[in-house]
Amino acid sequence: MPDVTEARHEMEQAERSAAKLAKILKVAARILQKAIKIATGFLDRVFHFSSGAKSYREITKNAVQTGMVDNLSKEDLREIKRYAKKWNMKYAIIKAKDDEVKKVNLLTKALSVFSKEKEEADYCIIYDLKYQEVLTKILKNVVTARVNRQMSKDPALRTDYNKDGVIDEKDLQIESKSNDLKADDLKLNHEYGTLHRIEFKDKNHLVYEISKEDYEKIYLESQVEVQSFSATVVRNLQNEEIVAISVAPKNQQKLMDVFLTHSVEPQSEMVINFDRDKSKIDPEHCYHIEMNNDEFQDFKEKYKETSYNSYKRDDKWNVIINSDSVKKNFEKSTKSKSLEELYKEIQPSKEEVKLDISKENTEVSIDDLDLNEIDVDIELEKEI
Repeated sequence: MPDVTEARHEMEQAERSAAKLAKILKVAARILQKAIKIATGFLDRVFHFSSGAKSYREITKNAVQTGMVDNLSKEDLREIKRYAKKWNMKYAIIKAKDDEVKKVNLLTKALSVFSKEKEEADYCIIYDLKYQEVLTKILKNVVTARVNRQMSKDPALRTDYNKDGVIDEKDLQIESKSNDLKADDLKLNHEYGTLHRIEFKDKNHLVYEISKEDYEKIYLESQVEVQSFSATVVRNLQNEEIVAISVAPKNQQKLMDVFLTHSVEPQSEMVINFDRDKSKIDPEHCYHIEMNNDEFQDFKEKYKETSYNSYKRDDKWNVIINSDSVKKNFEKSTKSKSLEELYKEIQPSKEEVKLDISKENTEVSIDDLDLNEIDVDIELEKEI
């Protein structure tokens, strides 16, 4: 009995210790959470990266009209903050470009303090137009600071602020524009998004074509909710001026939500996909394939690591893909299949295969997609 009593006593002590430790950990977690919140708030104030969506609503709540200044860097924002504080000017910041999430070790982080990097013009501000006169004075000071920074840098580190591919005197200009955008204001070949269309070059992205009138409806909200997108006025196949909106796959749903809110129905949709080598489509050796939406969803999954262009109109998808890519994908998918399985796949349509096998740069249906390049496997039938 004494042993049992002693054991029970030890168990009770262990339980009390565990309960005490749990309380300590809970308190520590609360303190850590509070510290993180304070630190985040402090950094937001220091770097002025507050939530664009939240402050945007504060700005537009009582504003009759709003304006925007784009292609700003962190250094530009610091200058604006310094002068805006004196005039008590309120404004919202939107980060136009999404950063890639990268793992950085402590040594790399420490060394980055001493490294020289280009400024990135990835921000824009939205403000109440009643501050236009004040902002004009502020931007003069921002431009002066930008000129000094640009001229004092190594030429290789100077920033292409307007993203036209050339570093020149145009990069030293900062202009504000009204957010009261009308369909008639949208000019052919002009950009009206937070990013330039060229920034989607060689990157997976989607393109939606909508009317100028529809873009007028979503202009402001798309800047806040989607943030990272380009919008360019181009001509469609019917030679009509429309707005082509380019967006990364991760921001697609945000754009769809904005469309839904304003009852906007895209006239067409495009999906541009690249493989790891950013391979281009070879017009001399490619297939044009037509498919319905369900077939296209299967295609996207199967060819997600392959370069292709696709275009949707009237509920039909037209896909352009290199013939070599189809061959490689087919060979990869058949490596794990037995000869009997391959025979069963090609047997029902082998005559069709023999007819289509040499065709390139022609239109075929999605049903023929896996059968276009089975010339090697047709020989297997003879062996079987």
